[in-house]
Amino acid sequence: MTTAKTALVTGAGRGIGFATAHRFLQEGYTVFGVDIDTNGLAPLTERFGTRLLTYQADVAAPDFPDACMALVTAHTSELDALINVAGVGGSRNIVETRDEDLDRFIAINFKSVFRLCRAAIPRMSRPGAIVNISSVFAHIGTYGTSSYSAVKAAIEGLTRQLAAEFGAQGLRTNAIAPGVIATPPVKAKMAADPRYCRTVVDRIACDRLGLPEDIAHAALFLAGEQAGFINGHTLVVDGGFSVTAVHSPLSA
Repeated sequence: MTTAKTALVTGAGRGIGFATAHRFLQEGYTVFGVDIDTNGLAPLTERFGTRLLTYQADVAAPDFPDACMALVTAHTSELDALINVAGVGGSRNIVETRDEDLDRFIAINFKSVFRLCRAAIPRMSRPGAIVNISSVFAHIGTYGTSSYSAVKAAIEGLTRQLAAEFGAQGLRTNAIAPGVIATPPVKAKMAADPRYCRTVVDRIACDRLGLPEDIAHAALFLAGEQAGFINGHTLVVDGGFSVTAVHSPLSA
């Protein structure tokens, strides 16, 4: 069994999850990278070898939490950090949302996080840290994201509750609310929907899309000792999008 710090990252095969797994590996962690498609993790396996352990799984599967934690405990006595990244986007407005669509968002974006936290907490180190990925759209309204926004708000409620319940035991729980991040789905939406660019992308005060690495850096910080007195907090990482109505004339 290893004595190095360990982190479990869901959704590690691409985007924010990949960048997060990479950043924790750079910091010296042993990382358990979970994704429904782990092929994207091949570059990290080539670079970091056995410090990356991949697990191909559907986070919404009924047996996933117990099977995942069995994999973890086969390699280490305790888990130091749990980073819940896995999720889906592409929701629609409430009138167009079918029950099966809503059920899918709840199952993947919320229930899987709840169930994995439940399975992982007894096996986590003290001190330890959970970081859940929410969204800036849990805080502000926009068009066409009813299921996604509602479920991400639930993630933040769960985060606060876990912080209150387990903080005294040395287990901190925080969330990150990313803004508009340059992932393949966002780029595709920008190309297909000029209104999305005008009303969302063009409002980013930093005048650029966020990068998956921006979220990975925040996750590493929240999981680390420097954030030792931060608990139950949602860190908004959005380049100023959520506080900007229009660009300043100085940015022109």
